[in-house]
Amino acid sequence: MKTTFNHWLFGFVAWVGFVVSFFLPAFDQMPGWRAAILQKFFWPQAMQGNPLAIHYLLLTFANLVMIISPFFMAWGAEDIRFVKWLRGLSLAATVVVWLFLVQLQGIHSAYDLRIGYFLWAGSFVLLGVAAVLQPATVKAKVDPAG
Repeated sequence: MKTTFNHWLFGFVAWVGFVVSFFLPAFDQMPGWRAAILQKFFWPQAMQGNPLAIHYLLLTFANLVMIISPFFMAWGAEDIRFVKWLRGLSLAATVVVWLFLVQLQGIHSAYDLRIGYFLWAGSFVLLGVAAVLQPATVKAKVDPAG
């Protein structure tokens, strides 16, 4: 099936925003790439049951979804399963990312979060839009008996 320009445009903007967000301040004056590699700090806290630490570790899932999404979009033109997986995974990643923001608001001031965080979080919304706009192809089954 022919792919649409719109889903590729939203996907491209999502991926560019995702990458750029890692070079902008995300939390206080910490750039996004430094905030993204704090697993060794949060892991012991997560093992003790700290909900914020557990949620932080789940953000790795969201980042992986963004990284694999171009492959799902490319293969989605050939197989509806990839479209369905991309839609489900991008929705789940978006929920995880934005719920982390809600959890942070209860602990830190809104002023601690910087443009990098919001660009990063917004990139998941754009990925979800791209996934919804991607046309789903249904392969016709050919009956060999005729």
